[in-house]
Amino acid sequence: MTMTEVDQRAAVFAEQRPYLFAVAYRMLGVAEDADDALQDAWLRFANVDLDGLDSPRAYLVTIVTRLCLDVLRSARRRREEYVGVWLPEPVTSSEALPEELVERAESASFAFLLLLERLNPVERAALVLHDVFDYSHEEVGTAIGRSAAASRQALRRGRLKLGGATQPASRPSVHSRELVDQFLEATRSGDLDGLVAALTSDVVLLSDGGGHVRAANRPLAGSGLVSRFLVAMGRMAPDEVGVRQLDLNGQPAVLVTEAGTLSNAFLFDTSSDGVTAVYVVRNPEKLRRLELSLETG
Repeated sequence: MTMTEVDQRAAVFAEQRPYLFAVAYRMLGVAEDADDALQDAWLRFANVDLDGLDSPRAYLVTIVTRLCLDVLRSARRRREEYVGVWLPEPVTSSEALPEELVERAESASFAFLLLLERLNPVERAALVLHDVFDYSHEEVGTAIGRSAAASRQALRRGRLKLGGATQPASRPSVHSRELVDQFLEATRSGDLDGLVAALTSDVVLLSDGGGHVRAANRPLAGSGLVSRFLVAMGRMAPDEVGVRQLDLNGQPAVLVTEAGTLSNAFLFDTSSDGVTAVYVVRNPEKLRRLELSLETG
C-alpha cells in the first residue's frame, strides 16, 4: 500500500466523518461512544479497495450502523444500572447538525433522543436511518444485516412504540432566547414567581448526575416543584460562576462553569407559552468532551 492510497482513504473518511458522527450519535445518544464507533470504522475502512466501492458513504454507514448495534446491545444493561435519571450526552449544534441535517434540528434534540430509548437496537437503527436520513428499506436492510421486509417490520414496530409522539425541540428563536434570559435572571436572583412565569404549568425537569454529583433522582413535573428545585440549585452554587448561552443539539442551552470547569449544561424545550422541559446534565463524564470541543472550537 502506498502512502498515496492511505492518504486517499483518510481524505474520504475525513470528508464523511461529520455525517457518520451524526448517524452514530443518533443511534447511541452518547458522543464518546459515537467517537469510538467512528474510530473502529476507520480501522476497518483503512484497507478497503476504494475502486471496488460504488458509494464510500453507504459502505461506511453500514459499518457504523453495525458497530452501533453492538454497542446498543451491550448498553441496555448499563442504562438499567445507571444511577438516577439518564440523559444523552450534549454536543454542539454544529456537530449534531451537519449540512444535510440543518433542517432537521429536532432529530438531535434531547426529546427525540429520549424517545429513541424506548426502542430496541434494530428498531432504533431502522427509524434513524429511514426517518431521519431518508434511506430506503433496501439500504436500511443492508446496513442492519437484514432484509428490506425486516427493515419495514422494525420501523413499524418502532413507530408503534413511540405512539406518534415526537415532541420536537423548537428552533432557537428570539422568543426562546427571551425565555432563557428570563429563566436565568429569575434563577440567579431567586425570584420564584419570575421563574414560574417563564415555565409552562406542566413543565418537566430531568437532571442527570450519574451518581457522581448531586441531582434529582427522578423527573420533576409542574412549574411550582421545578421552580423550587431550580432556586435551591441557584442558592447552592458558588458566588463566582460563569454562564454562557448557546445552542446545543439544535436547541437553546446554557452552560455553567465553576472555578473554570464546566459543571452544568441546561437544555430547553420551549413553546409560545414558555419553557416546556428543562434537561440538566451534571454528570462530569458527559461534560468532559463538550468542554474540550468548545475550548478547541
